[in-house]
Formats: sequence, structure tokens, C-alpha cells
Amino acid sequence: MNKEYEVRKAKAEEIVEKIRDLAEGILIVGSVAYNPDAVTSESDLDLVGVLDFSSASFKELYEKLGQRFEPLLVKYATEGKINNVSLVWDEEFEIGLHLWDKGAFERVVNLGDYNLIFGREDFSRNFKSTSDKEVLVNLKGEKYEIFKDPKDVDGGSILKFFIYWEDDSGFYPGIQVCNLLLDPEVIYEKRGKISEGLKKFEINLKKKLKETYGSSSEEINLHNALDVKLQNKVTENLRDRLKSYF
Repeated sequence: MNKEYEVRKAKAEEIVEKIRDLAEGILIVGSVAYNPDAVTSESDLDLVGVLDFSSASFKELYEKLGQRFEPLLVKYATEGKINNVSLVWDEEFEIGLHLWDKGAFERVVNLGDYNLIFGREDFSRNFKSTSDKEVLVNLKGEKYEIFKDPKDVDGGSILKFFIYWEDDSGFYPGIQVCNLLLDPEVIYEKRGKISEGLKKFEINLKKKLKETYGSSSEEINLHNALDVKLQNKVTENLRDRLKSYF
């Protein structure tokens, strides 16, 4: 493995040691997971942490990570108004820790329609997940812009975070489906629940796609549903698996 990958993997393990007692599981997602050999000095590190929002000590988590506590965000999370929280900070590279309530993880595994996320008024980073609209791509490579139905709340808005979109034009996987689809690496879990969930996710997604399309082909496959830049980043092995996923 290259040096840049090793640095990011070590940072992921460092984060796990800090917050493992607060989490149900933690996964590496993104390029560090699906193509370690292609990680460069420009690559960020993305993690998914699965927590029980109703009982998790968010204040302790923020403190252990050295991040500024966000009481309003945590209030919405612990009250069950949102089930996704993202912490993003810079060290020698950008780190994104995307926290999913355990119920949100189950919704992705079972292909529910959407989760909920808080878009902060003062959030400086322009993430697609916190904008009012999002562009998804179906298995034919066709794009569709989805309105995320923001609801105004104190300090920002709560938006639908679509797990996938489906209409007569086909199936459009969202970011969270891609997180679990593109070879995520489980680096910590309690009682095997995350690994078990990933297996169920694969079964559910294959069943869904078979019902929608029958079978994959060169014209209809999951590789086509990736952003063009992402298509060029995945390994040849992963590309082939995506093209014949169902």
C-alpha cells in the first residue's frame, strides 16, 4: 500500500480508539476504502460512524475529537428530528466523520426512502447533502435533480437525505447506498452488527435491482450510476463487479 493510504488508515484507527466506546460501528468509506493504491496527498478521509443517537454522549464525542460542540445540532439528533450528523475538519488532509443513527443505518440496509439531515445556516462547506437540491444518476447514466424538501428550523433547515430515488426512468442510488456499495471497510463494530447489515444490504439491493431491471448489462449497471470522476477512480475489479452486480 502507498504511504498516503497508510497515513489515512492510521488516522482512521486513531479516531476509532477515541470514540469506539460511543459507537455501534465505524467504517472507512470513499477512495481510501475502494481504491487504496490510488490514494494521493489530495485525498480526504471519509468515515461512517453508527451510533444510537438517543443515548450517545455527543458532547463527549466532540471533546474526544477536539471539535467545537454544536448544541443545536445535537439537540435535533437526540430528539430524533435528524438521524444523520456530519463532522468535517482539516488536519494534514480533510476528514469527514458522517454519523448515522443506528435506525438510519438500518433504513439504508433495508432501502428505505430517505433519512434526515440538518443544514446549518452558518455551514461554510458547500456539501450537496446540505443543499436544497441533489443530482442523482440512474443505472443508464441519466441524471435527475431531486428537491430535498427543506423544513426551516432554528439555526438552519432539516432536509430529506435520499437513500435512493426511483421512478419510471429507473433506480437512482444516493450517497448512502454508494457508501455501502463501494467496498466499505469495517474497522470497528459491536457484535458483528455492521458486517451483518452489509450482507443484508447486498441481498436487498440485488433483489431491488432485479425487480426493476431484470438483469444488468453494458447499458444498465451500477457503474453507470457513479459520477464520471468516480467511475475513473474505482479499481478494475470493483468496476467489473458493479457491471455484473445483479
